[in-house]
Amino acid sequence: MTEDQKFTVFFSTWVVLGVISFLLLFVNKNAIFKKKVFPSFLIIVGVLFGGFTAWMEGSVKAVAWMYPFIALIMFLNYKLTKFCPKCGSTNYNRMMFTSMKYCQKCGESLEETESQPVK
Repeated sequence: MTEDQKFTVFFSTWVVLGVISFLLLFVNKNAIFKKKVFPSFLIIVGVLFGGFTAWMEGSVKAVAWMYPFIALIMFLNYKLTKFCPKCGSTNYNRMMFTSMKYCQKCGESLEETESQPVK
């Protein structure tokens, strides 16, 4: 496969993932569904990114140094993203060392309580 064909496959895949991500995180307002699907989505995206990088480079060894960073980014995305139980909004904590307690859209508490169990 030529470099141009590889890039076309890579780019097309990321466009599809971008659309899926937009639909999952911004159009969908079901916070329980988002909490269930988000970890799997992160893993799929991380594996695809690492796999595409190795495939386009031609060797896993050439890009193996990237894998810990990909894992770190996946972990941070998981820890810094919360979903509002009231309005279903996706909230990103842009200040890594402080906790996000309230929804940026409606002000609802994002803290897990007994009345808001994760199913």
